[in-house]
Amino acid sequence: MVATMNQVEAVNAAAEETKKQLDKLLAERADLDEEINHLGRELAGLRGYVERRQEPVKSGTGRPQIPWADLKRTDAIVEALRILDAPSSPKDVTRFLQSQDREDKYQLVSAALAYLKNKGVVISEGRGAWVLNHDRPDFLIRDAEGRTRVAEIKVSNDHWSTS
Repeated sequence: MVATMNQVEAVNAAAEETKKQLDKLLAERADLDEEINHLGRELAGLRGYVERRQEPVKSGTGRPQIPWADLKRTDAIVEALRILDAPSSPKDVTRFLQSQDREDKYQLVSAALAYLKNKGVVISEGRGAWVLNHDRPDFLIRDAEGRTRVAEIKVSNDHWSTS
């Protein structure tokens, strides 16, 4: 009976030690899972940042190269909003355009956004949060190179047309 008692105590001690090791490993796994999730979010953010700031280049994907310097300001803003693909402030748009070697100033970008809003090309989703107005695609034209541009708007008496 004494030998069985020692065996039971040994088994209980081994079980307790195994439980401690398991708890330790589970805690380490939870920490690693948290780190993996954090790194995944960081990677997604970095990929989004790079994608938003890369100039499209003619490649096997057929994406056109955008001649930013040759675009009218309104066309450049429309293209920037298309690439940013998120509600963007005038400051965000200005920074994006300047990263494309344009010399647009904040005040001019802000004024152009107000003009584009009046024409129905962009809408505000809140203070300083501009997006393209996808409900009015008639104002946006794709040219032969695949660039988006604002249609020239002609108004005569009671109707308008685009070209």
